[in-house]
Amino acid sequence: AKKDSPDESPRLRPWITISRALGAGGGRIAQELAVRLEYQVIDREIVEVLVREQHSQRALIESLDERDRSALEIWVESLLRGRILYKGDYLRTLIRVLNSIALHGRVIIMGRGANFILQPDHGLHVRITAPFSKRVTAVSERLSIPREEAERRVAQADQERAAFIHGYFHHSIDDPLSYDL
Repeated sequence: AKKDSPDESPRLRPWITISRALGAGGGRIAQELAVRLEYQVIDREIVEVLVREQHSQRALIESLDERDRSALEIWVESLLRGRILYKGDYLRTLIRVLNSIALHGRVIIMGRGANFILQPDHGLHVRITAPFSKRVTAVSERLSIPREEAERRVAQADQERAAFIHGYFHHSIDDPLSYDL
């Protein structure tokens, strides 16, 4: 792929979102795709850090703007203890972070409901899954844990991810109409 040069007008820089079921190989597929396309993988953990940092910076500015020393002290204390974001604040910040990442393009964004936030005009939404038993086997082998523990982890991850999507976006994570592929 030809890179933009300084004298060229900006070109569309597409992105890919990948939603994946635990044990389906989505991370491995994303890494291979990133190498082939010369994209960067932005995993959900990175997105979470960016959301928390952006929210914390905004909270600090708001506290300083209010010139309320006790609010600042409370904010610092909550930051040290691991601040919990309100659902609405979290979603607004997540939307801003994901749209900023997508604007730069040439990224594969993993998880966090990115397919429900980013419009498909300039990117591709992908869901990677596999039968439950195959995912359990993959997790058991990858983590060297008994099959029963792998079953528990896969089922728990499925439940947590489905609850996140339903709770924030009011959709089913497994709805094929929510993905391009």
